Amino acid sequence: MNQIINSSEGRYSSSGLLSSFVSEDSSSLLFTNSSFFSAIFEYCQGSYPYTLWEDGIAVVSDYDSFKLYIVSTQYQSVNNNSQDPYVVVSSFENLFYIAVYAEVLDVEARGFTRSIVWVLAHINSDIVNHVYYLHHQTIINLIGMLQKSALSKFPSELAVYASSLKKAITLYPQSEFLLKSKLDDLMSVLSSYGIANLDESSAKTLPLEYFTLLHNDLRPLRNLVQFETIINHFETFFLSLPNSLLCSSLLSHSDLYETGPSFDFAGVDRQTGFSQFSFNLFHQNTEDDRFCFRKLIDSKVFYHCAFVLLSGQTLVIKSDNVIGAKQLGSKFSLFVPFFKPYYYHITDSITVTNSLQYSIVVTKNLVGDNKKLISILDLNDNTYFGEECHTSSFIFTNFGKFSDVSERALMISIYSKLKALSSSSIIAMSEFAVTSTSSDRVMSALLKEGFSKHDEPIIRYWIHSYFNSQKSKPILKTLSKCEYKTISF
Repeated sequence: MNQIINSSEGRYSSSGLLSSFVSEDSSSLLFTNSSFFSAIFEYCQGSYPYTLWEDGIAVVSDYDSFKLYIVSTQYQSVNNNSQDPYVVVSSFENLFYIAVYAEVLDVEARGFTRSIVWVLAHINSDIVNHVYYLHHQTIINLIGMLQKSALSKFPSELAVYASSLKKAITLYPQSEFLLKSKLDDLMSVLSSYGIANLDESSAKTLPLEYFTLLHNDLRPLRNLVQFETIINHFETFFLSLPNSLLCSSLLSHSDLYETGPSFDFAGVDRQTGFSQFSFNLFHQNTEDDRFCFRKLIDSKVFYHCAFVLLSGQTLVIKSDNVIGAKQLGSKFSLFVPFFKPYYYHITDSITVTNSLQYSIVVTKNLVGDNKKLISILDLNDNTYFGEECHTSSFIFTNFGKFSDVSERALMISIYSKLKALSSSSIIAMSEFAVTSTSSDRVMSALLKEGFSKHDEPIIRYWIHSYFNSQKSKPILKTLSKCEYKTISF
């Protein structure tokens, strides 16, 4: 049973807050970044804890006092066959934290359990409450990984312990009464783990003190569980947390949910929706002028790259500056219908043929003859070689008007427009799905929704993507009549 203390309750609707996010010059505290602190401690109640893992800095006057305060917090015992963690949301000085208390099974420990606590702390109480609201189940699941790893060993070790205790009764007759009492108490525990018969051949010869004295010198917890593997999940989760109130608010408070038929773009589905896309933008740097959409719009290269991706073709971004090119490649995922991480590939070198299995490739070296199979955005010499987007395409007519706003506002506007256009295309095409209708009539309906005849490759690819059940990018032969062209920018 999970208990929450001092937690925020309910969800507040603040979709109007999103209207102020388009300005990059805002001095609002929403944009102020600060860091999380996280740690896993092992402890005995009221004793000084042992640090198993920690990351970040706890902003407190006395770190030792903070640790003792955490492990001295009174909470409901979970040592009753139920291994559910117990959660406390509270504060110490000006630091707000989530503490997850749990028991890890160990046959060598008193009561067969060892106490651990995972602490996640931040100086902003709203961010902490937002994180708990968004990720409370993930937090429980992560600590559960440590418990389950120990549980996988416990029944077999418990059976050996019981067999060894039974053997000790014959080895130490002077302590027979005490040892039998312990064995009687142990029978109910054995039964709860499905251990009905003890294998005497597995019994160990152990000193009497092993069963009668308390042992504080236990094996390291890291050796009991698959700690190095499990801690990678903690670190990944820790790095994904929103460090500003803006980001946490976007994820927690946005109520802009999508309804009706929907396409996914930028790897954001309708369940997470607009708030997740906005969070991704504000959680990273998008304003590097060397790798921004606004610069590419001025040279028209932006429209060509968008057309290539929206119609299911491959865009290769070639650059010696891999970090900057990765940033731009991530932005271009906005134009890949039903984007998956494996559609985006980053490598030092790749052949033209191998690049076709991806939507976006970032590489330093491209090997082989292009033969007009892919389009190339070369950031080393600022040229684009590939298929052109016709000026009548909806890409030109819809996205150029946003070029005078910030990069983030531009991307949010494009995302919103793509969602609207894709939904209207589904609705328009669905009207003819149950009848025998010519392609000209379908295209005529789409023209009324803002598409042009030059957008047919995009429409065709969207249809295939919408019904795609494969785990690889659909590859279609392009229908465009446009010539490949080299453009400088």
